[in-house]
Amino acid sequence: MKRKMCVSGLIAVFFLMTFLFWSGFSRTAAAREKGDKTTAGEKSDTMTKMKKDFSEEKAEFKKEAKEKLAGFDKEIKELKAKAKKTGAEAKDEAKEALNDLKKKRTALKKELKKLDKAGEDTWEAAKQKVKDAEDGVQKAYDKAVSYFKSE
Repeated sequence: MKRKMCVSGLIAVFFLMTFLFWSGFSRTAAAREKGDKTTAGEKSDTMTKMKKDFSEEKAEFKKEAKEKLAGFDKEIKELKAKAKKTGAEAKDEAKEALNDLKKKRTALKKELKKLDKAGEDTWEAAKQKVKDAEDGVQKAYDKAVSYFKSE
């Protein structure tokens, strides 16, 4: 009895698999008959456009990040000048804050260099690392500036 049920179950599974296979095959054939005439050349054009869009996005993001870095460099230079004019006690704290700021800036520069190597598959992660590094520089800058605002 069990053997008969097992055989019946196998037959049912076989027919179900056959049905699913042929229904998928007929859909593909129907798509070809309806005129799915996307040629290999058109698919290639689409891929080229996607790569171009990615390259443009990458270049634009990199340009903006470099502009931010240049802005941070200018602000760091101004803070160094202010640090030279501060008192001894405040000067030590300001130097420490400036050193932290420089470290964060160096980390940002490293992440920017990694963007060149980032492909489409790693782009989002690389972009996020640059944004995080920019945030780190901004926080370090804000902390350093706070030492000079109290004067």
